[in-house]
Amino acid sequence: MILTFVVKYTKKVLTNVMICDIINNMKVGIDFYDTITDNPPKFRRLIRNLQQDGNEVFVISAIMEYNKHKLQKDFKKSRVYCTLIPVIYEHYNQIPKLKYDKCIELGIDYLIDNRMDTCQYLIDRGLKAKCY
Repeated sequence: MILTFVVKYTKKVLTNVMICDIINNMKVGIDFYDTITDNPPKFRRLIRNLQQDGNEVFVISAIMEYNKHKLQKDFKKSRVYCTLIPVIYEHYNQIPKLKYDKCIELGIDYLIDNRMDTCQYLIDRGLKAKCY
């Protein structure tokens, strides 16, 4: 099944915001900051739809150690109901590899992320990714 996700914005304009080649029974990773936080209601609907179609959804967010508690607090406030996976980095340029490693560890089939370098890193290594 091809997933088409349509969301209603405040000006009552319907926009087709995400068309993915996500099929049933996949593991999907979604970045938190600047992805889910860009439009939490849209991503709550997307996650709910993915879960209803039999997919397992993880929020995979790269943060520095000192921001771990902030991430947990922000995630709870977002009311996104899935598993949160923090990925701890020391240097910003480590993020693509660390997220790739976490995707391999969890068996993620598809990642949605705001960073083009992260998406390209995954794609270059054979994983599916979409830059949001």
